[in-house]
Amino acid sequence: MWAIQMRNAETGQVDRYAAKVFTLKTKREEGAPFKFAVNLMLREFEVVKDLVHQNLVRLDYFLKVYDPMSGFPFVRAVLIMEECDGTLDEYIRKQGGHLTEGQASAVMRDVSSGLKCMHDNNRVHLDIKPDNVLYVEDKNKNKTFKLTDFGLGRRFRPGAPCWIKSRSGTDGYKAPEMDGVNYTNAKAADIFSLGMTMLEMLVKDANKEEYRIYLKEMGNMARKAQWPPVSNDADFLARRMTHPVWDKRPDINYVLAHRWVTPVQLPPFAPTFQPSGIGAQTVPAAAQGSPVPKKLIQMKTPVKAPVRTPRKTPRKTPAKTPAKTPEKTDWW
Repeated sequence: MWAIQMRNAETGQVDRYAAKVFTLKTKREEGAPFKFAVNLMLREFEVVKDLVHQNLVRLDYFLKVYDPMSGFPFVRAVLIMEECDGTLDEYIRKQGGHLTEGQASAVMRDVSSGLKCMHDNNRVHLDIKPDNVLYVEDKNKNKTFKLTDFGLGRRFRPGAPCWIKSRSGTDGYKAPEMDGVNYTNAKAADIFSLGMTMLEMLVKDANKEEYRIYLKEMGNMARKAQWPPVSNDADFLARRMTHPVWDKRPDINYVLAHRWVTPVQLPPFAPTFQPSGIGAQTVPAAAQGSPVPKKLIQMKTPVKAPVRTPRKTPRKTPAKTPAKTPEKTDWW
């Protein structure tokens, strides 16, 4: 990766960019087929060249360097992109090997927003990991995290199902069904990789195989005690995203709307009326300056309800009269 400066011919402004240089001759010497090397260079630019999002690294130019003496159509390709300040992996190391839940939640919110833009436009990344997440830091030390390195990504037709048969991905982050034999849902594979990235941010100094063992033993609470304490929301979301069965994982809309990723911020409570004295209430600020009835400005103390007292003399109940018996008569 190279840092370059480019001057705008019209305005004279100098902008800073990052340049990724691919040499086809090196690829050919390593044994990679020429066609594969060309596709790998072009795919990264083609996947997101028309997507503009604050959480996706902007790809500006794709240049080809020609050399008629080399025997290749072009010997060098240069991909010019937005310049960033570092990777998520470097940020995790600076924080001591793992992030707090507040920091990890902010990273997940940015990365999920960028991935949602890709999924909504039928694009998939297929290689989400801390090394492929960059951040830009502003003057106030606020960081914005962005997805990058779309070399393994795919672009599907609008409305077409995102099925893929591939082994693309990095071991430890790619989904278990990405074996190159069976077709699987590419968007679900991205969710699994994002969940593994989330676990790496929360768990300190643990390898990916131990992650898998921990996730498989969902009912083993003794196993959970070995890990740093995380909230129930983070634990639940990580289990759902890294489920071994792809159709039981949530989609990116669920992840982004989850309360651990995007907490609901309610406005501070401000009572409408403030008691200013016994039996009195103040007028709300919104109603000041308008004609207000006197009853709202000063309310009288409510009158106590009369207390019922028991009767001193009991009620008179009518005396019961004995039933009349029929007179006896003699029958001859």
